[in-house]
Amino acid sequence: MNAVKDAIAVSDLIEACRDARDWIELAETSRQQGDVRNFVHRLGCAIDILKSVKECAE
Repeated sequence: MNAVKDAIAVSDLIEACRDARDWIELAETSRQQGDVRNFVHRLGCAIDILKSVKECAE
């Protein structure tokens, strides 16, 4: 039973990392367009997700 639970948790962490990657790509688009405010916001969203992933993984 724990193996199934662990597999679900790992898949959730992987999905969260993909979400963070999407935010990073959006941040890069904002940076290329010179939109500093959105760049910082989107990068902050990615960082928040990755911090959560790190905490869950520990």
